[in-house]
Parts: sequence; structure tokens; C-alpha cells
Amino acid sequence: MSSRRSTILETAHDLITQEREETYGAPADNFGMIAKYWATYLSKDITANDVCSMMELLKIARRKSNPNYADNYIDAVGYAALAYEVCDHD
Repeated sequence: MSSRRSTILETAHDLITQEREETYGAPADNFGMIAKYWATYLSKDITANDVCSMMELLKIARRKSNPNYADNYIDAVGYAALAYEVCDHD
């Protein structure tokens, strides 16, 4: 695997399995809470999986503005993995 690919995947893995969970708690709980806030604000149902997808889209939009900023790729990969994890909790 290319070094750049490995770096993106390994960094995303480390962030979502260590630092972010220690900081924000279990993904299903954290994204569930965000979904409740967004649902209230938007007056429509939002799931934890929707939150992950919307955050991926945010990172895609940012990537379009700055395609060389690695953080946008790292976070998008992380949100995709977390979406798969929390989809059972919706």
C-alpha cells in the first residue's frame, strides 16, 4: 500500500479508536446526541448514521476547497468507519 494511503488510514484509525473516543465518548452516544440536536434544529428526524454521512459531506466540501489538506481525507475516512459502526444503533 502506498505510504500516503497508509498514513491516512492509520491516522484515521488512531483518532477514532483512541483520542476521539476518549474525548467525546462512545460514537453511538455522541452521534446520537448530535442527531437529537440537529433534529430539533431542523424539525426533522436525524439519525447517528446521518450525522456521520453529513460530516463526511462536510469534509468532501472542504476537500474541494483544499485538496492537499490531509485532515479532510483522514476525517472523511474516520466518519465513514464510524457510520458503519453506528448504523446498528439507529
